Amino acid sequence: TSCAAMLLQAKGCKGTLKIQVVRPKPWVVKIVKGDKPFGAGLIYQNDSTSVGIQEVREGALKDYNARARPELQLLIGDSILKVNSIAGAAQQMVETMRTLTEFELTCTRAPKLTP
Repeated sequence: TSCAAMLLQAKGCKGTLKIQVVRPKPWVVKIVKGDKPFGAGLIYQNDSTSVGIQEVREGALKDYNARARPELQLLIGDSILKVNSIAGAAQQMVETMRTLTEFELTCTRAPKLTP
């Protein structure tokens, strides 16, 4: 459903409409690949400004998650906003993750909304 359709539907309702706006808090992690693959199924489009994590596989990401505190782990559904100083260009971020053996990721997770 589009935002416009939801707003039209809400406009026709009686009573109070409560809207909760929550901004995700980004965090930074350091990935050391060495000779391993990054180990993630990634999703993005050519004009995307971020890269989504679709799958966690064997590799540096799984190793990082095994050592990281739970709230700092990278999980399916998280988004990568920046790789080192590269932001806003998904293809370039993915290429950087493929070629470098160490890099920093700035990530976000959609917050859990409360009813």
